[in-house]
Amino acid sequence: MKLLKEILAIQNQDLDKIKIDISKFKPEEYKALVGEGGIFLSEQGQAGYRQAQATQELKENGDFTFYEIVGLINRYTHLPCLDIEQILEKNSLSRKDLTKKINENAALLPFVITGILANAYQYQEKTENH
Repeated sequence: MKLLKEILAIQNQDLDKIKIDISKFKPEEYKALVGEGGIFLSEQGQAGYRQAQATQELKENGDFTFYEIVGLINRYTHLPCLDIEQILEKNSLSRKDLTKKINENAALLPFVITGILANAYQYQEKTENH
């Protein structure tokens, strides 16, 4: 008998509900790593989830531009860049302020990505026995 588990991802379109509270960021709890993984779409058009693997260590102090930061967030959340900008604005994270904070401590970037992912998608799991 084979157990098949499929994770269906439903994107939450209400960007107003995505909250990122950077006052809760604890640098010691985050390594400045970016991993490959997350939600993907198969050739058959079904959503799946790939466990993230740490593949790149970020420098503690960076020289990211705002657009590089949005690009990284886009890569790991699969949200459109304009939606990411809107989420950041609605969370009172100005371009200048966010860029400065992430360049001072790159570990803030995975915290922001995790905060967006926690609210951007609702997951449904489907299990079948074959």
